[in-house]
Amino acid sequence: MLSDLLILGHGRKVLITDSCEHSIMEVGEIVFE
Repeated sequence: MLSDLLILGHGRKVLITDSCEHSIMEVGEIVFE
């Protein structure tokens, strides 16, 4: 489950999970858990 979705001004999407882990995805990449 995704706790929060943060969008960085650098054009990168950072997904923060309940595990407090950060995953950096390329622009346009969508991840569904």
